[in-house]
Amino acid sequence: MHPSPEKILIVKLSSLGDIAHALPVLCALRKHFPKAHIAWAVESKFSDFLETHPDLDEIIEVQTQKWRRRWTPASLKEAWQLIQTIRRNRYDLVIDLQGLIKSSFITGFSGSPKRLGFQRRDCREQLSAWATNMKAPGTRHIPHIIDKNLVVLKPLGLPAEEPRFKLETCKEARQYIEEQLASVLPQESARPVALHAGVGYPTKAWPLERFAELADHIHREFDAPVLLTWGPQDRDRAEAIGRLMKEPFTLAPETASLQHALALYQNLRLFISGDTGPLHLCAALTVPTVSIYGPTDPARNGPYGLIHEVVVKPQDCSFCFKRTCPTQTECMQAVEVDNVLKTVRRRLQLTADASTS
Repeated sequence: MHPSPEKILIVKLSSLGDIAHALPVLCALRKHFPKAHIAWAVESKFSDFLETHPDLDEIIEVQTQKWRRRWTPASLKEAWQLIQTIRRNRYDLVIDLQGLIKSSFITGFSGSPKRLGFQRRDCREQLSAWATNMKAPGTRHIPHIIDKNLVVLKPLGLPAEEPRFKLETCKEARQYIEEQLASVLPQESARPVALHAGVGYPTKAWPLERFAELADHIHREFDAPVLLTWGPQDRDRAEAIGRLMKEPFTLAPETASLQHALALYQNLRLFISGDTGPLHLCAALTVPTVSIYGPTDPARNGPYGLIHEVVVKPQDCSFCFKRTCPTQTECMQAVEVDNVLKTVRRRLQLTADASTS
């Protein structure tokens, strides 16, 4: 038996979807080590996503994205001060769920006697394996990233169990979103169906005119308002869909923080998008989703759980995980509106049946 750790640090810096996929590790640690102090090292821009999680005691904000853009004496000093702070905290267990060079520096220089992570061949950047002295069993045979992450806990003697997320939002964010939705949605309306066209990189994008056609069908067929959601970088895509639509729609209120975004998604009947961070937030909130996949593999990165459905039309080049396409993104172009609409119909019917029962 391993002694129970008293201070644990999880290292998962980014991205938003990847952080959501790591939440079951946090929940499992809290369940089995209820008295432990658990901290999380995360990029500053994602920290408010974690700030209300009931199983987390401490957030350590990291700015590797800023530092890597331009290494200066000031940024080197900031990075060294971060390492010194982590060392002073004397974590007796550090878990690297990132498997990248940038996360390995935090893990390797943490001063912790136990540094747990993936085997070298399972790390996204294999050189990062230098930082860990406890290795998880091999994960190449495990399809989904959530299950891969949970396997990292096996050397601690933790049993396999159903993943949990336990996301919560702050009261102020919920109140803000309720007020905003009340001002833009018809009174006594059903919960909205949201369409989100924003993506992290171009190969994941589904054509805007198809989003608009799909939204028109949803408004005509179902008793639900259509809500076009957007993030800081993609309001123009949501507005473009609105201009292409023939039926009424509502542009989602501005979400100035990730807490606002979580509160907004909690009000949805269904969320429809490509493979993007908000999709995985909805999955973690147990909001039903329909998603469109092409360059990324839904068996690895798809929403986790039975209330989610994926639409994918595999091509010879599918699941390349490329940020730019050398051809014409055939994998996304192959998905027609009817393919998605059939899935939406089925999911909305199942949602209605569940509500009735």
